Amino acid sequence: MEASLRICGRALVFLLLSNIGYGAARYKLLLVSFDGMRWDYIYRRPDLKSFQYLELNGVKADYLTPPFPTQTSPSHITIATGLYPESHGVVLNAYYNRSDSTDPIDDYYSTLSIPEWWDNGYEPIWSTVSSQGLKSGVHLYPGGNMTVAGKKASLVYNGNSEVDEPTFRKRIDTVMEWLRNDSFDFVALYFEQPDEDGHARGPYSKSIADRSMPMINRTIAYLIRSIEDNNLSEELDVIIASDHGMSKLDEIGIPIAPHVNASDIHFKFLYGAMALIEPGPDKKEKVYSDLKNSGLPIQVFYKEELPERFHFSNNDRITSIIVIAHPQKALSWNSTKVGYKGNHAGFDNMLPDMRSIFYMIGPSFKKNFKLTGFESVHIYELMCKLLDLNPAPNNGSLDVLLGALKENSCVSGALNYNVITLSLLLTIFCFSW
Repeated sequence: MEASLRICGRALVFLLLSNIGYGAARYKLLLVSFDGMRWDYIYRRPDLKSFQYLELNGVKADYLTPPFPTQTSPSHITIATGLYPESHGVVLNAYYNRSDSTDPIDDYYSTLSIPEWWDNGYEPIWSTVSSQGLKSGVHLYPGGNMTVAGKKASLVYNGNSEVDEPTFRKRIDTVMEWLRNDSFDFVALYFEQPDEDGHARGPYSKSIADRSMPMINRTIAYLIRSIEDNNLSEELDVIIASDHGMSKLDEIGIPIAPHVNASDIHFKFLYGAMALIEPGPDKKEKVYSDLKNSGLPIQVFYKEELPERFHFSNNDRITSIIVIAHPQKALSWNSTKVGYKGNHAGFDNMLPDMRSIFYMIGPSFKKNFKLTGFESVHIYELMCKLLDLNPAPNNGSLDVLLGALKENSCVSGALNYNVITLSLLLTIFCFSW
């Protein structure tokens, strides 16, 4: 009897120690976004050593496909939630109310501080983290400053700052402080470049190769050194992604006002390559026909006729008619003036120009591992896996990225539960013997 109890006790201790070991396999996670980094920018010059380091020592995808519409806010929230824009409700960069015929707020930055645009009931990764007993921080990540469904990140930095290299380094310093000294488990960090240069000068400008990419290369090098200097190399996983690509724009825009009767339209919002139009009563077919037969380089859709792959029909914020410009075109109401050299806002998300970058590096990931291109909607599930969290309902799939993980790099809650269950059963068996 005594010998049997000793055997049971040793087995129980082994199981419990195994469970402790599994729990320790969860690492910290840093999500980094470089806005508007088109997938092929990394090939614009041969000396971008930081990207080569990431590829050799971690995981690189051929490209990342953004959701439709290909805009900063919708794309960032898709990464953070694993939901398509029709599901998370942030369907455009700028706030609008389709029931209001007045002009909407045509400003990305103003919209960042309008709670009703963001509070749609979705659960971003920082809320998943904080609601399950861990600490999360958000540093300028679009939408990360908002409380959604009563939840928010443990700490948010949303101050205005300069878009330059010294400021980028200060952001990294702050995040390292959060991760090292403040025991944060997850942080989302955002950088505005190379999006600003892509808009102002175009994706094929010398500025991208000679200014933006060298600065970003140095910023990533500084991040890697900071991780090492803060002794986080063996406990921090890093995901580096971008929200969308960038397309060159023609110099002449496409005005649609000459082709429709303004009195037939209740609401309109033209943003980049995309127009949202809500016709007046009994004018839906007429407005659609006028635009469809305009001869303009555009595609015209009824909301319910949009390609299913857009995932952009099932939300009340989406208007009855959607217009999408042909590649390299920009829409306007009544002007041919184009304010940018490059744009992304509203183009078909499957266009090669809209593809962006994706890298992962850290103790959970394989080295020198290549992924084929995939949709950004799948990143949320992976982040929950890495942090051993129960994900909120989402449109993504863990299977897409699971192959990039080292074997036994992190353990799901189900495995921990099974070990605990076995321990309890063994205890009951031993003492009932």
